[in-house]
Amino acid sequence: MKYNVSTEINDLLTAQKPMLWGVGLFKKTNIMPENAVVCDDSMVKDAVDNLDILANRPDTPPRNASIVYNGSEYIIVDGVHGDKIVTEKLYAAVTEAASKLDGNIDLLESECYEMPEYTAGSQKVIDACNQANAYIKPKITINMGPGAEHFIIDKELINTWLFVTDNYDVFFDRNKVKAWVAEFAKTFNTYGQTREFLTAFGSRTTVKGGDFGWLIDQETEVQSLVNVIKAGKDTVRYPVYSVMGVGHGNDDIGSSYVEVDLTNQHVYLWINGKRILDAPCVTGLPPHRITPPGTFRLKKKMSPAILVGENYRTPVSYWMPFNGGIGLHDATWQSSFGGSRYLTHGSHGCVNLSLNTAKQIYGYVYPGMPVVCYYTNERGVGKMTVLPDFTTTTTTTTTESTTETTTIATTQTTTKTQPTTQNTTKTQPVTKAQPATQVATKAQPATQATTKAQPATQAQPVTQTTTKEPEPIQTTAAPPAEPATEPTTKKLPEEQAPITEPVVDDVIHEPLVSE
Repeated sequence: MKYNVSTEINDLLTAQKPMLWGVGLFKKTNIMPENAVVCDDSMVKDAVDNLDILANRPDTPPRNASIVYNGSEYIIVDGVHGDKIVTEKLYAAVTEAASKLDGNIDLLESECYEMPEYTAGSQKVIDACNQANAYIKPKITINMGPGAEHFIIDKELINTWLFVTDNYDVFFDRNKVKAWVAEFAKTFNTYGQTREFLTAFGSRTTVKGGDFGWLIDQETEVQSLVNVIKAGKDTVRYPVYSVMGVGHGNDDIGSSYVEVDLTNQHVYLWINGKRILDAPCVTGLPPHRITPPGTFRLKKKMSPAILVGENYRTPVSYWMPFNGGIGLHDATWQSSFGGSRYLTHGSHGCVNLSLNTAKQIYGYVYPGMPVVCYYTNERGVGKMTVLPDFTTTTTTTTTESTTETTTIATTQTTTKTQPTTQNTTKTQPVTKAQPATQVATKAQPATQATTKAQPATQAQPVTQTTTKEPEPIQTTAAPPAEPATEPTTKKLPEEQAPITEPVVDDVIHEPLVSE
């Protein structure tokens, strides 16, 4: 330290007013120049730099306040200053203390430590803590459908998805949310998976593959969960699905579906758990054109349609695709159905049906309806289930090689809600008063007499030019009433009505991959 008299004293002397000497007789005045005593800055620096507190201190940096989850809520943990000293601040503190002849310096009060930027009292920290607590407040219930287990998303899970940045912004860790949704979807997705199926025989078989089932849209589900949590309200919600089944668990196909027994070459139609139709069919020609097994969804329905291939255009009255270019349709060129005919006259993968059978099925099916194709160890046709208030009507069509039997369950009191099963000609129009059991059979020569002149596939004009880009037709589960004047006929044996079979008969949009 040194005494500074160079200019301060001279300035004080010059500032005196001699004419006020009389006042000075009665009043004493002490004058202390502000900078009369000063410290030498270089000497202060040298002295401070040699202090042990700088040489031996661990120099721990400060830590800002943090927000942590304590098991029930988010709380603020205050920041700490650590042991790191800002030497410039220490120089200033020592100089000030020396000038005031103060023998003690509190480094914390003098703010000589490097202090945290954010403390427990910082408003930004408080706001972030409140926001995090708002995010863990709601309880989200995920409803998996009737009879299925529900899942609860609450703060115990939500807090694992949150993180607070160094700048106190609260975010969701998308990778953690995605990982949880992926595991959740893995548990409940049934899309394309192997499932147990109860066949018409009453036995269970394993059906692998297809495109039917539940499939959670994971990307959309992640965003939806984040949005619901940010809304801050208790919510009951369903997952976001890209593809939906009907039931849940092993029964995700529900009780209305088409069943195709590839082993026994037979088709069954189930509506609300009741088997209302079964009939023989012809499926893909082995070994390279077999109809793939699996559980599929009906893509659309068209009537009429033209099946288009590289070297053919074949009109059909009813077209119901379910697996790429593979579908159910009438095949009037087939002289018989069922049995082993598919081994020699099999399709390119489609399920060939008689005109009557295709018409009946068309009246009931709808886009999205399950179609189950399978092989089985059972032989023959599944036993018909006898249901209350239902009777059995059998229509028999005799062909040269086999007998086609289509079994249809119809109500005893009315035929209005069932698809028309009567085989008639223009001379025998069907009316609503006509019971379902009045079916044209071989004993009705009038039907056979007109078959050659008016085949069913010619009586209905074709309005569609291709099945490659058809528009789906909206329908309900109940079959539409058929016009009374629409002619439907049975095919005669081949010796009476020769069949010209096309080279290929099915639309193939995609390569057929057999398993």
